[in-house]
Amino acid sequence: MSFRDGKRFVLCVALCVALAFPAKECLAAGVYLLNGVYYWHSSGGQPPVKLSPERARESIERVNDPAHLVFTGLGPDGNQSLTVDRDVRDRLFAVLGRAKRLHEPGVEVPIYGYVSSRPGDHTVLTARLDDMPGAPWRIYELDVFADPRMIPEAKGLQPCAGVNAAVATKSGLRLGLTKDEVKAILGWPHAEDENTLSYGTYETLFLTLEEARARGYDAEAARRAAGRGREIRFNFAQGRVVSFYVLHSVNIE
Repeated sequence: MSFRDGKRFVLCVALCVALAFPAKECLAAGVYLLNGVYYWHSSGGQPPVKLSPERARESIERVNDPAHLVFTGLGPDGNQSLTVDRDVRDRLFAVLGRAKRLHEPGVEVPIYGYVSSRPGDHTVLTARLDDMPGAPWRIYELDVFADPRMIPEAKGLQPCAGVNAAVATKSGLRLGLTKDEVKAILGWPHAEDENTLSYGTYETLFLTLEEARARGYDAEAARRAAGRGREIRFNFAQGRVVSFYVLHSVNIE
């Protein structure tokens, strides 16, 4: 099951917690802090495994590095960036130009997509947005693909000189990495098979009043627990990353 809709990610995990994991298949692969206990879930129908606080915190810290949210190398001159969970649609359009909304079957959130117009470059970047309080249409996920044929919405992509094969996160995540290079940045994978690596974290926490207000919530909302989830996933072909995405969502229910 995909967790690329941030609200569904938080809701599904919350339900599994409330039900003491009977629907364990709804959990994304990742490390979770639930009721003061750390768990690792690798998906594939396996039950969650308790982790030592030391191993869990080290993994969570690496996956939650803020540098993973900053995508650099964008814009016509390659000197612009977009940041997941901070930038909104107006910023997306300012960096890459206006684009028509893509329509992915079964997905209600707005998606905008761009394909490089540079000769010989076929890189694609798509952005998923959520209408959060205080920050309408905030970017909660960015995806990068080596080729538009990898996505069904290819015909709706906006040609753009501001997207190119050099796009990377500030932490060094990019197309063309090997599995070992990804692991050197993010640590041990939370799920792995021949052609994928997946990392995820989920925590319940309380935002400070300032953090809550920055997200458009009131003081009462700040007294309620928030769910913070992150997912980073890579697809490989011939041993190299051919697509990846970074998702980050914070919700007060």
